[in-house]
Order: sequence, then C-alpha cells, then structure tokens
Amino acid sequence: MKDVTDCHPDIVIIHLGGNDVLTSASKKMLWFLRRWKHIPADPSPAWYRENMLAIIRRIKTDTKARIAIYSLQPIGEDQVSSNPFQAEINRLTVEYNAVIRQIALEENAYYIPFYERMQEQIQAFPGKTFTAFNTWECRGPRIPHPEGWG
Repeated sequence: MKDVTDCHPDIVIIHLGGNDVLTSASKKMLWFLRRWKHIPADPSPAWYRENMLAIIRRIKTDTKARIAIYSLQPIGEDQVSSNPFQAEINRLTVEYNAVIRQIALEENAYYIPFYERMQEQIQAFPGKTFTAFNTWECRGPRIPHPEGWG
C-alpha cells in the first residue's frame, strides 16, 4: 500500500476479490492460499468488505486520488451452469460484486462495471463456454511468450 500512496497518484483503480470468490467456493483453493498468502481468516463477503474499506480509506487519507473500483469478472463463462462448483462461483461473484457496488456508493468511488460488460459479451456471442477448472485447456495454437516461457 505504501508503494501506491508514495506515488501520490491522481487516480487509483482497484480490482480485487477473485481469490476471495475462489477460496469461498473451494476448500482446496482455501488450503492453497492460506499457505501461499498466509491469509488470517476465511474469506467472506463481510471480511472482503472490511478489507476493501480499509484499502480505500487509507488511499483517501494518504492521497488526493480519485478511486475507481472494478467489479469482478465472471469466473468461467457458463452463468447458468448445472455444475455445483460453477454455480457456487457464479453466485459468489454476484454477491461480491454487490459488495463492491455498495462500497463505491458509500465511499464516493467510481464503479467500473467490468462484470456487467463481460456478461453482455458472453451473451451476445454464445459458443463453447470455458468450464474446466481441473484441467488445462488450450483452444488454438500455443503462442510462445516473448521471454521464452508460457
């Protein structure tokens, strides 16, 4: 956070919460992130709200920046999935986005409707949806990374 505030930004754009959604839906992901990021509590919309408010208020206190908050992107494209895991991720994404929208209103921050625009595009251009979370799928030719990995 100090790196951000020390820059004296004019605008700060926040896009956080994808891991919160995934760890709320998956015990395996929670186990992994607890060890990797050492999170002190199980993610929940209430804990997310508390942390987002702390971040926003710190930025407001330490800078004169305007703040914008992105809604979370869809995680997977099948928004009416019968798969229980995907359905739970969809539900949680909507719930977390409601928290983001409310925080933006309360804190007089800009709300960037990323989720909403992505949903419009998914619906406008239907096709094979990405739903495989337990396997790596590559649709199309593998494009080499400029640094030689990937």
